Amino acid sequence: MKKNILFILIVFALSKVVFGQDNEALLYNSKAQLRADTTLIITQEQLNKWKPVEEYLINFLVTQIEYSQMATESNLSGTSVVSFIVDSTGKIIDFKTIRQVGGGLEEVVKQHLKLFNMLTNLASKNINNEYFLAFSFQLVDADSYIRKEKSIPIIKVKKDLIIKY
Repeated sequence: MKKNILFILIVFALSKVVFGQDNEALLYNSKAQLRADTTLIITQEQLNKWKPVEEYLINFLVTQIEYSQMATESNLSGTSVVSFIVDSTGKIIDFKTIRQVGGGLEEVVKQHLKLFNMLTNLASKNINNEYFLAFSFQLVDADSYIRKEKSIPIIKVKKDLIIKY
């Protein structure tokens, strides 16, 4: 009897581990909704394909994207959302701005996304899949930050996570 109860508990625990794992990514929640705007949704199949390339893509974009001159001069900040379509061959096509901060920031993002010629892991047979990326742009005035926090702001980007894909 004890063996049967133990066996049932182990099976129950394993099923919770296997089937209860969070299917989340950094940018998408478990319902495949973009965290910055939950009206923007991808399919669960897309989410499963997205997760292995997300960290690489994010780290590349974080280390490459810089404020445009116009946005810097205008002191623009906020969250923008861009979308792109991955065709059945893995080629990125049809960039769109869903939410705009302005100052040329979205164009800078799109220019860097175009550097990805192929994302074959995101491709689906005979289907074009749309993906969404949210970017939070913020300018920090070092002088006021130093006065307020009494410390120097240092931003560290983990470039060692960038690997060839």
